[in-house]
This record gives sequence, C-alpha cells and structure tokens, in this order.
Amino acid sequence: MAREPLIFNIGEAKTQLSKLVHRAELGERIVIARGNEPVAELMPITSAVRQPGRLLSVMSPDAAKAFVEALNHPLSADELAAAEGRDKVLLHSPVAAEAGSGT
Repeated sequence: MAREPLIFNIGEAKTQLSKLVHRAELGERIVIARGNEPVAELMPITSAVRQPGRLLSVMSPDAAKAFVEALNHPLSADELAAAEGRDKVLLHSPVAAEAGSGT
C-alpha cells in the first residue's frame, strides 16, 4: 500500500528545502501546501537519466531492426547532401520515390 504523503506548508518547506529534496530523492512523497490546500509535490526527476536502448524497446521488432541497420550504414552522397541542406529533395528516398509515383 502507498504511504501517505508528508505535507509541509510553504514556510516549512522553504526552511527545509534541502532535506525535503533529499527525502523525495529517496522515494518519499513530499507535498507542499498553502494553508490546508496542497499546491505542489516534490519528486525526483527520473527521465533525466539516459537509458540506452529505451527507444528500441518501444519500437516494433521490424522498425527496431531497420533502425539499427540504418545506423550501421554510412550515408550516400545524396543523403549527406540532403542532411547538410545542400539538396532540397532526397531523390532516392522511399518518401521521394513514393511522392513522385503519383500514388
């Protein structure tokens, strides 16, 4: 069962901010209230930590395989020119070929 949050009024939170941040990092729920009204909650930022491979975990297996294969091949001259802005349209890309097919 989830623990009840620790509730501090704004004045208390101001004087104990370092301690409250530390407690939040350890997983405690810290709520800051104005009077008796909760207005904010302190919590650790977990998304700031880079998680290698996380993108691949949300892709379909086929998309993940294509992504990894694309990373392991150097860009063609046309692709490099397009990436550097020297070419307005990448003529050999599947998107450009599809757009030119009229379908």
